[in-house]
Formats: sequence, structure tokens, C-alpha cells
Amino acid sequence: MVIRLEDRFQVVKLLGQGGFGRVLLVRDRRTDVHVAAKVMKGPVTIATRQRFVREVKQLERYSAVGQVIPVLEKFLEAKRPFFTMPLAKGNLEQWAGRLSAPQVAVAMLRVMEALAAVHADGGFHRDIKPGNLFVLEKGETVVGDFGLGNNPHVTRNFTRKAQGTFAYMAPELLAADPAHFTFACDVYSAGASWYHLVTGKGPAIAGGPLDPRRVKPNADAWTSTWIGAMTRRDPTQRPTAEQAAAAIRQRIRPSTVPAPRPAGNASASTAVRDALAVGAVFGVLALIIAAAAK
Repeated sequence: MVIRLEDRFQVVKLLGQGGFGRVLLVRDRRTDVHVAAKVMKGPVTIATRQRFVREVKQLERYSAVGQVIPVLEKFLEAKRPFFTMPLAKGNLEQWAGRLSAPQVAVAMLRVMEALAAVHADGGFHRDIKPGNLFVLEKGETVVGDFGLGNNPHVTRNFTRKAQGTFAYMAPELLAADPAHFTFACDVYSAGASWYHLVTGKGPAIAGGPLDPRRVKPNADAWTSTWIGAMTRRDPTQRPTAEQAAAAIRQRIRPSTVPAPRPAGNASASTAVRDALAVGAVFGVLALIIAAAAK
């Protein structure tokens, strides 16, 4: 039984840390493979251990969602609980303002697909921001850090308490009324993150709607329109995560979205062309990330 992280893993370096955990680059002594380990931070109490366990359970619950970072192994009975994840190249905050509109759209499609799945299960992420959107080896984006997440299937004490990172929080949460926390809050945070990725600048805490063209006049009009819609001050006027995902999907892969009228399947050549186009975007994103990491 692993009692401590060091019993099995060699710590290489600190990758990052937040309020509830530290993420370390570690080498598995059994396999000689490098992975990321998230270790509980702060005093280990019954309450803090339960909170950490809750995050792991949520990640495992969403394991079938390819757009959510998976748990490789968990060590929840260790003196200081931890779990391992695939090693990411970094997070999207590191490349904010440096990616093309299509590259950002591909990344945001995966974010919105992840949120759509989480929301369909009754859960919330509650801290969507570029720093929690990770880029894996092949350039694909995954949502991580469910430390503030909540899911009624995972915890009995389901809370809608306002939590998150202020710059990306929906304006209705500033009222500190738990009833204001809805799925639309995650959508706002995703829109604010999209704004940051396009402009290279974090959003203002004052709230939306956000328009990247005020900072970057040549920003793509379609992108700006959707960022504005997702960051509307009225949460009832924001699109759902599924609606946003469908719009982005249609924008970058039109043949994969059902037409409004009956139609046959796309030809093989069309499907291959679409797959190559999206694959090329992932490939370019991976190359940019690899170059930046050197």
C-alpha cells in the first residue's frame, strides 16, 4: 500500500498549485513513465480529505467524457491523498493571445462539449478559466481541476455557494445569492475564458457582455458575437453549453452537424477532408505548444 507519494513516485518538479492542491511532475518508479500528480494541499482533516475525494469522484464520473482530464490512479488513503493524471504540455493561459481564431475555436469546442456533459449530469465546474484548460500531448484540450466542482450524484451536501475566480465569475454571483448559481454561470466563465484566449488579456471583473474587438479590433466577428452572447449579464439570455458547442461545431466542421432538412450522409471524401482540417488545427496547436515549451 502506498502511504506516501514518495513511496512509488519520484518528484521531479512543481508544475503549479491552487488553493486546494499542488500539481507535481513525477516519475513512476514502476513504469519509468512521467505523469502529473495532484496532491492535497494544507491540513489533512476529515473535511479536506472528503473535499479531495469529491474531486476525484467527479473526474471518474466524467471519465467517459474525452474532453475531461482522466484519473490514471488514485491514492486516497495515503497520508496526504493524491491522484495521477496524464502529463499536460501546459494550460491555455500560457498561449492566450497567440493562437488563431480556428485554433481557439477547436479548443473551446472541447470545453463546451465537456461542460455540456457535466451539466447534463447535473454537475457544475464553477472555476472555468484558461488556467484550468489543459493541453495534452497531441494538442487536444481537456477540462481539469474540479476542486470547486459540485455534482448532486457525488455529494449529499450539494451547494450552490458562489465560488470561483473573480475575473471569470458571472456577474449574478457577485450578489452572493446561492439561488443565482445555475449552469449559465459556467457558460459565462467559458465565454470570459474565450475572450482571454482571443485578446491575451484577462476579462474585467465588472462583468459582461464582453467584446474582444474593444481590445483587439481585428478579432473575428463570429467569435466576438458568441463571446458576447455567452457573457450577457442576464443569465437567461445566455446560450447553453450544448448550444454553444453545436454552434462552434458547425463553424469548424459544418458537415458533422445535421442539416435542418433531411439529407443523406456526407460523402467519404467530405468526411476525410473535414477530419484532416480539424486534425491539422490540432497539429498546428501541438507544434506551437511544443515550440513554446522549449
